[in-house]
Amino acid sequence: MGTRVSATRDGSAPADSGFLTLGPIEGSTKHYLTVGDLRVPQRRIHLTNGEHLDVYDTSGPYTDPTARIDVEKGLAPTRDNWRRPEPVDGASTQLAWARAGIITEEMRFIAAREGIDPELVIREGEPVSEILAQIREDPDIGVLVLGAGTEKSGPGPLVSQMARASGSLPVPITIVPGDLSKEKLEAIT
Repeated sequence: MGTRVSATRDGSAPADSGFLTLGPIEGSTKHYLTVGDLRVPQRRIHLTNGEHLDVYDTSGPYTDPTARIDVEKGLAPTRDNWRRPEPVDGASTQLAWARAGIITEEMRFIAAREGIDPELVIREGEPVSEILAQIREDPDIGVLVLGAGTEKSGPGPLVSQMARASGSLPVPITIVPGDLSKEKLEAIT
């Protein structure tokens, strides 16, 4: 869905004959929530009663009237400037950093996008039991995301056990392939 255009807003590159939404979206305005040095895109939807509703804006820079759009050049790599912690035990993953008690820029961005403060919870005990207990105790948990192992033997014991228990979970479960590249993960988030 989009608006058919014949050229970009400033004429820097043709948009060919595809669909590309450029400029404001009727009934709303784009703005950014600033959290530290992060800019979280938001869409302010103007309601008929004079109030507004702010939601996460997934439209990218295309609806930002100050952005210079060049469809041939592509999007600016906004995450390249984010600080990345040192590897933990050789791993440079969000899971490894979370286990080490490190809140990353990605975690802060997602927390700001969702309107929550990032929280690190450390529990000891049998993993499945502790995860289920945490989900039951914390009504703010909206989804359980697990990373699958990359071994040929399967996704790993935790993912397998949680998948079996998924029918009784009060939240949806998402399993991310363990060998998913950073680029592919960013493309779907």
